[in-house]
Amino acid sequence: MTEPPLVKLYLVFLLHSSLEPCAESSPQDALDRQKCLTSLASLRQAKWFQAKVSELESCVIVIRIFRDLCTRVSTWAPLKGWILELLCQKAISTSERLLGPGEAFRRVLECLASGILIEGGPGISDPCERDSTDAGAHLTLQQREDITQSAQFALRLSAFGQLYKVLGMDRLNSKFARLLSEQNRGTNVTFYNVQLHLFSTLKIK
Repeated sequence: MTEPPLVKLYLVFLLHSSLEPCAESSPQDALDRQKCLTSLASLRQAKWFQAKVSELESCVIVIRIFRDLCTRVSTWAPLKGWILELLCQKAISTSERLLGPGEAFRRVLECLASGILIEGGPGISDPCERDSTDAGAHLTLQQREDITQSAQFALRLSAFGQLYKVLGMDRLNSKFARLLSEQNRGTNVTFYNVQLHLFSTLKIK
């Protein structure tokens, strides 16, 4: 009888025998990792803004007005930045019809006054982050409540024809406002929109 052929197996291990992880060596002039991540996030936000907000004319105007409000009123200061742009875009783009500057401004105030920022509310998610991230995570509980209360007060002022107090401008001359309304009869220009238009073009640079 003939013996069966022998089979030889050769195993080659490419890993180091000690299985110790190699230490990562980074040059001394390497850029700060956190700063790089922050810059990438800013780039994503800029691309998102260009794609989602630039086409909404009323949204751009309303953002400028709220930026001024955040600068003038300390209560609103924590809202300035990326969260403000997200808030305005979500509030205006979800409307079933096109909104003028006045209606868009009031709609954003209504969203804030309804408690979107307070604890237990829907919050504002960041669309530029892979994981579910709250864009208002930096806001304290007290800041959230103060902004909500201030938005409710601003809505009351605008309802009683005192929007100029919210905008921080002098009361608009009624004759001038009536003249503009007559010139734009048949359009979507209202007394409310006239005040916002004048504010955004004359005061905010």
